[in-house]
Amino acid sequence: MTYSFISPPNAARFVLSNATVPAVTVEHIDVPVTEGLATVDIVISDGMIAAIRPAGAAPADYARTDLRDGMVWPCFADIHTHLDKGHIWPRQANPDGSFMGALDAVRADREANWSAADVKRRMEFSLRSAHAHGTSLIRTHLDSLAPQHRISFEVLPKSGMPGKTGSHCRRSPSSRWMPWQTAPSLPISSQQSDRPAALLGGVTRMGRSLSGSSTCSSGLPQSMAWISSACRRDG
Repeated sequence: MTYSFISPPNAARFVLSNATVPAVTVEHIDVPVTEGLATVDIVISDGMIAAIRPAGAAPADYARTDLRDGMVWPCFADIHTHLDKGHIWPRQANPDGSFMGALDAVRADREANWSAADVKRRMEFSLRSAHAHGTSLIRTHLDSLAPQHRISFEVLPKSGMPGKTGSHCRRSPSSRWMPWQTAPSLPISSQQSDRPAALLGGVTRMGRSLSGSSTCSSGLPQSMAWISSACRRDG
């Protein structure tokens, strides 16, 4: 692997010395602060930040890379994505750029192409791209209309950010329109586990047919029953 401006030592433990960081990230450390920035030594152990010390205070016997005041920032957290819908434009473009055009395009592509292999390939490409650009946590919606719920919810725990630490977490509320335009939300969190925990919730949205609909949309009872069963099974 190549790096744009540094090459970390090939060692399990090493130091990124003379790193410039936002002062708000090291308020627990007594270091000089200038214009909201501080200079520190960052101790890395087995791919994780083990300690942050004042510049020059890290163990002298550790391998090190001198950042020479280069900046180190916390990773991004992307809190609203739709990983299962990503990267379908080349084969199913939105014909007019409208919201309804997007919904129609997604529906057509989902019905034609969203196998487990397809969803997994596109989700993993999205995750790897995000990771390469500094994102360590993503929260995503998943379409859960039957029979897609069985496919996408099985794929999610098998997909994840690349990296040695296994510390990246995915949270996934699935969306599905119910009567009265109610969208149920199921946050699914997984961290180094093939058995995601689930929390069933919902959000209501005012619609024109708020008082005129009394039956569930096609496929909804089966989707909800399957997801509830999976939640009980996986604890």
